[in-house]
Amino acid sequence: PRCPAVSPFAGVSRPGDVVDHLQAQFAGQYKNFTRTKSGPFQFNGREAALGMYQGVNPKGTAVSMVVIGVTGPGQTQFAIISSVAQSEAAGVNGVMQTLLNSIQFPGE
Repeated sequence: PRCPAVSPFAGVSRPGDVVDHLQAQFAGQYKNFTRTKSGPFQFNGREAALGMYQGVNPKGTAVSMVVIGVTGPGQTQFAIISSVAQSEAAGVNGVMQTLLNSIQFPGE
């Protein structure tokens, strides 16, 4: 599987705002884009929000997507996005969890 994309996310103040903004963006690009799970949680000890989705990407592939908003250093919000073909989703859960657990911010 591809590594999750991690990037700063400007213009928001909470992890849930990151997820909401990205949900709206992807809903406009994917067919049948539906949320399967969402809510706040702790990500490596930091305030975070989760959104799990399914839909058909612009290439026509049915995918499962995870979007995480997390508060990083200096209250900067970050987005972590991972997408995998639904046909491969069950086989990569352990790998994705390991990758997500390895994400660290500078100074940690």
